[in-house]
Formats: sequence, structure tokens, C-alpha cells
Amino acid sequence: MGRALMAVLPPFNFLTLHYIYFIATCLGSSVVLYLTSTPWQSVAYVDAVFLCVSAMTGAGLNTVCC
Repeated sequence: MGRALMAVLPPFNFLTLHYIYFIATCLGSSVVLYLTSTPWQSVAYVDAVFLCVSAMTGAGLNTVCC
């Protein structure tokens, strides 16, 4: 069981840790943005994810306005 799991998972190195950091930060911050939007649920969760990933990667894409 352990060898089969290790064969599927990527090696644990800096790049894998970097991917985990980016994904976790984007998802965590999108949840915070979604839950703190006022009035309640004025920002859809998909828009929150898009905005947070755009901010994290420096893409500069912004589709949610005030």
C-alpha cells in the first residue's frame, strides 16, 4: 500500500511545497473574502477564488467591482 501511494504522489521538494503554499493561500484567502463580503454573499465564491488567485499571481485581473 505504501509503495503504491508513493508511486502516485509527486516527490516532496521545493516545487511541490511551493504549489501547496500557493493553493492553500489562494483557497484560504478566498474563503475569508467570501465570508467577509458585505452585504452578505454579494461576491460569489467563484469570483472570490478568481480575485485571490489573480492577486496571488500578480496577474492583475479584476472582474468584481465594488
